[in-house]
Amino acid sequence: MNSAPSTTTVPETSQPGPGRTIFWAALICGTMDISAAFVSAGLNGMNPAQLLRAVASAPLGAAAREGGLGTAAFGLALHYAIATGWTTLFYQLSRSRPVLTRQPVVSGLLYGTFVYLCMNLAVVPFALWFRRLYVESATAYVYAPRLAWLQYVIILGCIGLPIAFTVRWFDRRGGRAG
Repeated sequence: MNSAPSTTTVPETSQPGPGRTIFWAALICGTMDISAAFVSAGLNGMNPAQLLRAVASAPLGAAAREGGLGTAAFGLALHYAIATGWTTLFYQLSRSRPVLTRQPVVSGLLYGTFVYLCMNLAVVPFALWFRRLYVESATAYVYAPRLAWLQYVIILGCIGLPIAFTVRWFDRRGGRAG
């Protein structure tokens, strides 16, 4: 009987994989963004639950604004799903374009601008158009120019930059110095 200790190698756990990188970047940017949205909405007399129900109203329709805690929770889950989507896209782009993690300020600001334009010119109008097909007959997208700069700054500071810096941090931690 061999009583020598086993020499089985343990896999390296300090190397972050894409799932961990995307999870943390999405959690950070999603939390920063929703916190900024809560403050911005609060300054306009809206409480956090009302804001989250407004987010839920994109796919559910105007009735969601009268919903309860479940509707607000759905709005929060939707918010984090969107943050995860934007994070995943940046992460995937950074795999083939390492300059995105070498220059996180520039790439974060450019990516934030991209996210802002996509959300306001494509995603939100399309979601509202699609919702009209099954929920409401006359819902128009109302662009609020008085809030445009504030929303833009929030997306730059709470989406673009945190995603770029978090992906860079995990890349450096995992040995990819870019």
